[in-house]
Amino acid sequence: MEKIKNGFTFVELLAVIAVLGVIITLATTATVSLLNNSKKRSSKISAKSYVTAVNDYNKISSESERFTTGSPGCTVTGANVIKCKVANVTPKIKNSISGTLPTSGDVYIDLTINKVVSANLKIRGYNVSYTTSNNGNGKYSIDN
Repeated sequence: MEKIKNGFTFVELLAVIAVLGVIITLATTATVSLLNNSKKRSSKISAKSYVTAVNDYNKISSESERFTTGSPGCTVTGANVIKCKVANVTPKIKNSISGTLPTSGDVYIDLTINKVVSANLKIRGYNVSYTTSNNGNGKYSIDN
Protein backbone atom coordinates (compact mmCIF):
# COMPACT_ATOMS: atom_id res chain seq x y z
CA MET A 1 0.00 0.00 0.00
CA GLU A 2 1.29 3.39 -1.00
CA LYS A 3 1.27 6.18 1.56
CA ILE A 4 -0.02 9.55 0.31
CA LYS A 5 1.86 12.49 1.74
CA ASN A 6 -0.34 15.50 2.51
CA GLY A 7 1.13 18.61 4.15
CA PHE A 8 4.51 19.48 5.57
CA THR A 9 6.64 17.81 8.15
CA PHE A 10 7.32 19.42 11.50
CA VAL A 11 10.97 20.07 10.55
CA GLU A 12 9.95 21.83 7.33
CA LEU A 13 7.56 24.09 9.27
CA LEU A 14 10.29 24.91 11.81
CA ALA A 15 12.70 25.81 8.99
CA VAL A 16 10.16 28.20 7.44
CA ILE A 17 9.47 29.83 10.82
CA ALA A 18 13.22 30.26 11.43
CA VAL A 19 13.75 31.90 8.04
CA LEU A 20 10.79 34.24 8.61
CA GLY A 21 12.21 35.14 12.03
CA VAL A 22 15.55 36.13 10.49
CA ILE A 23 13.84 38.24 7.81
CA ILE A 24 11.65 40.03 10.38
CA THR A 25 14.67 40.72 12.61
CA LEU A 26 16.63 42.24 9.72
CA ALA A 27 13.68 44.35 8.59
CA THR A 28 13.01 45.63 12.13
CA THR A 29 16.67 46.57 12.67
CA ALA A 30 16.82 48.46 9.38
CA THR A 31 13.56 50.28 10.14
CA VAL A 32 14.66 51.35 13.63
CA SER A 33 17.98 52.60 12.24
CA LEU A 34 16.17 54.55 9.52
CA LEU A 35 13.81 56.14 12.05
CA ASN A 36 16.66 57.16 14.36
CA ASN A 37 18.60 58.74 11.48
CA SER A 38 15.48 60.62 10.40
CA LYS A 39 14.95 61.96 13.93
CA LYS A 40 18.57 63.11 14.07
CA ARG A 41 18.30 64.92 10.72
CA SER A 42 15.02 66.48 11.79
CA SER A 43 16.59 67.68 15.05
CA LYS A 44 19.46 69.26 13.13
CA ILE A 45 17.01 71.04 10.80
CA SER A 46 15.03 72.28 13.82
CA ALA A 47 18.26 73.63 15.36
CA LYS A 48 19.05 75.50 12.12
CA SER A 49 15.57 77.02 12.17
CA TYR A 50 16.00 78.03 15.82
CA VAL A 51 19.38 79.73 15.28
CA THR A 52 18.04 81.51 12.19
CA ALA A 53 15.02 82.74 14.17
CA VAL A 54 17.25 84.14 16.94
CA ASN A 55 19.44 85.91 14.38
CA ASP A 56 16.41 87.30 12.54
CA TYR A 57 14.84 88.47 15.81
CA ASN A 58 17.99 90.37 16.75
CA LYS A 59 18.23 91.82 13.25
CA ILE A 60 14.69 93.21 13.02
CA SER A 61 14.04 94.06 16.67
CA SER A 62 14.59 97.47 18.17
CA GLU A 63 17.59 97.96 20.44
CA SER A 64 15.45 97.62 23.57
CA GLU A 65 13.93 94.30 22.41
CA ARG A 66 17.15 92.54 21.33
CA PHE A 67 18.86 89.98 23.48
CA THR A 68 21.39 91.92 25.59
CA THR A 69 23.21 91.71 28.89
CA GLY A 70 20.03 92.90 30.64
CA SER A 71 17.69 90.35 29.04
CA PRO A 72 16.11 87.82 31.42
CA GLY A 73 18.04 84.56 31.44
CA CYS A 74 21.08 86.08 29.71
CA THR A 75 24.49 86.41 31.34
CA VAL A 76 27.82 87.78 30.12
CA THR A 77 30.31 85.01 29.33
CA GLY A 78 33.11 86.92 27.63
CA ALA A 79 33.97 90.00 25.66
CA ASN A 80 30.67 91.05 24.05
CA VAL A 81 29.23 87.51 24.25
CA ILE A 82 26.14 86.60 26.24
CA LYS A 83 24.71 83.21 27.12
CA CYS A 84 20.92 83.02 27.03
CA LYS A 85 18.81 80.13 28.31
CA VAL A 86 16.51 78.57 25.72
CA ALA A 87 13.58 78.94 28.14
CA ASN A 88 13.99 82.74 27.98
CA VAL A 89 14.68 82.96 24.25
CA THR A 90 11.93 80.68 22.91
CA PRO A 91 8.87 82.78 23.91
CA LYS A 92 10.14 85.70 21.81
CA ILE A 93 10.84 83.68 18.67
CA LYS A 94 8.57 80.61 18.80
CA ASN A 95 6.23 81.89 16.06
CA SER A 96 9.19 82.15 13.65
CA ILE A 97 10.35 78.56 14.04
CA SER A 98 9.48 75.63 11.84
CA GLY A 99 10.17 72.27 13.40
CA THR A 100 10.51 71.05 16.94
CA LEU A 101 11.37 73.55 19.67
CA PRO A 102 14.33 72.78 21.93
CA THR A 103 13.40 71.66 25.42
CA SER A 104 16.56 73.07 27.00
CA GLY A 105 19.97 74.48 26.23
CA ASP A 106 21.89 77.71 25.77
CA VAL A 107 22.41 80.18 22.93
CA TYR A 108 25.59 82.30 22.80
CA ILE A 109 25.17 85.66 21.06
CA ASP A 110 27.97 88.00 20.02
CA LEU A 111 26.66 91.50 20.77
CA THR A 112 29.05 93.20 18.34
CA ILE A 113 27.43 91.45 15.36
CA ASN A 114 24.09 90.51 16.99
CA LYS A 115 24.39 86.91 15.83
CA VAL A 116 24.45 83.50 17.41
CA VAL A 117 28.04 82.25 17.56
CA SER A 118 27.28 78.93 19.23
CA ALA A 119 24.41 77.00 20.75
CA ASN A 120 23.78 73.81 22.68
CA LEU A 121 20.20 72.67 22.17
CA LYS A 122 18.28 69.62 23.38
CA ILE A 123 15.82 68.62 20.64
CA ARG A 124 13.90 65.31 20.67
CA GLY A 125 16.33 63.96 23.22
CA TYR A 126 19.37 64.72 21.05
CA ASN A 127 22.06 67.25 21.95
CA VAL A 128 22.53 69.47 18.92
CA SER A 129 25.54 71.80 18.90
CA TYR A 130 26.04 74.80 16.65
CA THR A 131 29.36 76.58 16.21
CA THR A 132 30.56 79.21 13.79
CA SER A 133 33.93 79.08 12.13
CA ASN A 134 36.24 81.97 11.28
CA ASN A 135 34.62 82.40 7.86
CA GLY A 136 31.21 82.87 9.49
CA ASN A 137 29.71 79.57 8.36
CA GLY A 138 27.92 77.53 10.98
CA LYS A 139 28.36 73.84 11.67
CA TYR A 140 25.75 71.64 13.36
CA SER A 141 26.59 68.37 15.07
CA ILE A 142 24.58 65.85 17.05
CA ASP A 143 25.71 63.92 20.11
CA ASN A 144 23.89 60.69 20.80
